[in-house]
Amino acid sequence: MKLRYFIYTFLLSYYIIAQKNSIEIGLIRSNYVYDNESMPSELEYEIKPSLIINFMLSKNSSKLRYGVTYQEYNTGATEGGQIYKWDANYMGPKITYTALSKNSIDALFGISALGLVNGRQLINGSPYNLNKSIEFNGLWFSPSLELSIRLPKLENNKISLKYSVSNSIKLGDQGNERLRFFNQNLFLVFDIDKSKTSPSDEL
Repeated sequence: MKLRYFIYTFLLSYYIIAQKNSIEIGLIRSNYVYDNESMPSELEYEIKPSLIINFMLSKNSSKLRYGVTYQEYNTGATEGGQIYKWDANYMGPKITYTALSKNSIDALFGISALGLVNGRQLINGSPYNLNKSIEFNGLWFSPSLELSIRLPKLENNKISLKYSVSNSIKLGDQGNERLRFFNQNLFLVFDIDKSKTSPSDEL
């Protein structure tokens, strides 16, 4: 809870001096890599598109962007007569660095620190709170590679299409179980430039 208040305070402070802010809304496909002695080893996990939202801030002259990310890691599986379902929602701070910018294409590196907001596991309809689960809870580290293509400019605002891949790994103990997520994301990015630019500015 204290981390969440810190994130909000930081974003509000940075928003005051930031010239640009962007909202990234898209779909995330999470591949569960789950080693659990109580689960069948041959279990195949479904990959379900889920929601991902990023809110990022930056200055005009900076290649760094700071913000917060919300990510849903959802999947399901069927084995024999057992039906499994997992819904896990994570949130935390995110930083990206624009390593390459050419014409309308940007290549970025990103780092996120995630914590479980809420989560639920269903086995044949019986629920289990994942907030009590050591393998889902705790601090997660999620590096990402991102490729953004800017669409035609609309006044001072930009719309981009972004694809990214990330690997979310928990820091610390997971007990006798091991879990990580390999994610593929597709976004629509809405950039809003608060600074005044001349009509002759180009992409």
